[in-house]
Amino acid sequence: MNSRQLECFIHLAETLNFNATARLVYISQPAVSHQIKSLEEELGLQLFLRNKRRVELTPAGQSFYQDMREIYPKLTAAVSKAKSQGKLFTDSLVIAYEGNEKEQVWMAEVIAHYHRQFPSLRLFLKNLDYKSSKKSLLNQELDLIFTVSENIQAYSEIQFQELFQEQFVCVFRKDHPLSRQGQLCLEQLQQESLVFLDPLNTPPELAQVQNRIEHSLTEPQIYYADSAQIAQAMILGGVGLAVMPRFAVQHSDWLQAIPVKDLPALSYGIAWHKQNPKDISSFSQEIAFIFER
Repeated sequence: MNSRQLECFIHLAETLNFNATARLVYISQPAVSHQIKSLEEELGLQLFLRNKRRVELTPAGQSFYQDMREIYPKLTAAVSKAKSQGKLFTDSLVIAYEGNEKEQVWMAEVIAHYHRQFPSLRLFLKNLDYKSSKKSLLNQELDLIFTVSENIQAYSEIQFQELFQEQFVCVFRKDHPLSRQGQLCLEQLQQESLVFLDPLNTPPELAQVQNRIEHSLTEPQIYYADSAQIAQAMILGGVGLAVMPRFAVQHSDWLQAIPVKDLPALSYGIAWHKQNPKDISSFSQEIAFIFER
């Protein structure tokens, strides 16, 4: 088993497409097929079911993927670190974020800044939901996470640094009658169908806001979505409108977001484990500097 085999396997497990995988690893499709076949023969397992129309993971392949997606970044980091012996190399930093549109922009700025200021620092990024990132941070599997303060405020072992405060906005189609308003209050949502994010997979402060909205309405008609992206697709489809933090709103020429009065602001920032042996406070100061510019 070698790193090329694992790289091909992970990309194929995520894309379920040999052509897409070949482009990602810069080799031909037959070469990808050879790498996967060699890996399966070495393991004595069938990892994929494939025919001319589709590719899918077998149960063994799914299990192997769940483990490898955690192990492979550490393996590549270990190889990179070993190759860097004798060269300038200081440390690595593993960062998790949820991956909304604005975070993608912010992370690009963070990467660019660290690449300029600390070219020997290795950054590893993970796209995780708020529950997974919190769990991994508590287990010290991550160095930093981008999150809202309420997500981790119950844990004394976690340090939080605020980067900014964000308001809640109401999101709806631009042709909605409320689009002419400059600001909304909850009473104006009385006759509206609402799209809520699944409260079981939502940070506590957003779940509290949704609960408050639901109880303020007489006969609320509520639909549920698994993510902000799905919620916005439902809004575009005419299902209803939604209330969410402004940073979670994707840019769209057909959507509008208007502030909602009387809802608390969210404290958004970075968090790290106090027992992390790395000098995380210095890293956090650099990130704060980026957001202050």
